[in-house]
Amino acid sequence: MLCPRCNSENELGEKFCRHCGAPLVDEELFLSDKERKLRKKEKKRQEKLKRKQEQKTYSINVKQGPKKTYSLNEKAYRRDPARMAFSLFKSLIVLVIIIILGYYLGGYILKVVAEKTDHYSAGGTNVASVNYVLGDRPVKKVKYSYDNGIKVEYQFDAVDNKGDDLTKYVSYVMEHNKFLIEGNEFNPSTENGSVKLYVQPTTLNSDKIIMEINWTTNAYSITLYKQKNI
Repeated sequence: MLCPRCNSENELGEKFCRHCGAPLVDEELFLSDKERKLRKKEKKRQEKLKRKQEQKTYSINVKQGPKKTYSLNEKAYRRDPARMAFSLFKSLIVLVIIIILGYYLGGYILKVVAEKTDHYSAGGTNVASVNYVLGDRPVKKVKYSYDNGIKVEYQFDAVDNKGDDLTKYVSYVMEHNKFLIEGNEFNPSTENGSVKLYVQPTTLNSDKIIMEINWTTNAYSITLYKQKNI
């Protein structure tokens, strides 16, 4: 109810204004039916807006939740050096396990790829793979080294006749990949030995493609890398 003197809002039923003390008259008694309906409709609208605002405020508070606080003992526990060291130790153990698993998984993937591929790559030059020339040969290990450039070594183990394998393979790469034997010495019938092959560079600035073959009684390895032409 509005005060006729100061126009302040007062509750219905009040006889005097809370602000200025003027006597209050129920003005609704002098309103028409249309004005009463409009006031009633406006009052409902205001109440609806108020409820919506209250619901919105409640929803925001629920999402944010109460801020978590810690007691002095809990804070000291969180800063405990022994606990922090133990957490660091656990993290290091997990990291080491991941590295070991990655190492063995990577090695396994390299072996599978080496057994399936039909060529090796060195310095942008493709060289026929052992399995492409000789058929299925289980790869024991694929090893990368980075001394004076990238070297890739393919190791083959438990070979039934390494002499025949190496003779056929060297003959193939000499014919199809233009490899030459350095020193013209190659005798795979010996129990242990090695040989170096190379592709003659076409220009002075071209890299020299090197293939090193090492063998023992029933195993051999093929190593490929490029070398600056000096």
